[in-house]
Amino acid sequence: MRGAIFAYHAQNCGGTDYAGSDHVALEHDLSAVARFRLPIISLRDIASAIGAGRPDMLPPHFVGFSCDDGTSLDWRDYDHPVSGPQRAFANIVRDHATRRGLSP
Repeated sequence: MRGAIFAYHAQNCGGTDYAGSDHVALEHDLSAVARFRLPIISLRDIASAIGAGRPDMLPPHFVGFSCDDGTSLDWRDYDHPVSGPQRAFANIVRDHATRRGLSP
């Protein structure tokens, strides 16, 4: 089993590049995961498998995503006074799913 968990913070939107905006990073990472055809596994399933001592229940390679701060930027687009428009995490995921014909 080899997995990675990516953690994003919606309030980190003070830049326009990967390092300065988790919104940019999320879009980039979703595209990379799709390009490499890695399965996205829910954090609940990852924790359950590892907690049960059954990491073999997970695919050999996978990723999990965490966006759990609960700010309004998770759900609503925001016009940052310096960095400009920031897509809400929910809208980034919806857009990604729509482009790939997936259910968000």
